[in-house]
Amino acid sequence: MPVDYYPVFAAVEELGTLRDGWDSHGGRAPTKAALTAATGALFALRDHAPQVVPTPNGGLQLEWHESGVDLEIEFGPDGEQVFDEKEKSDG
Repeated sequence: MPVDYYPVFAAVEELGTLRDGWDSHGGRAPTKAALTAATGALFALRDHAPQVVPTPNGGLQLEWHESGVDLEIEFGPDGEQVFDEKEKSDG
């Protein structure tokens, strides 16, 4: 199932226009580093389907292993989501 990522990339670009204080709680504007990292992750994963594996506690986990980066999204038995991203070290 192909995904149209144009709206997602456009949303990231739009969020780049936010300024500090964008919410009523003094939220900081997304940094260029955060915007670049998010765009890079979307670009890297756009054509890669995740592996889907069960977890021992009755949940499921989606896993992407690309270019030395592991991204995992776990859905617990109650539906709660847990995200984990690790960059493999060279050592």
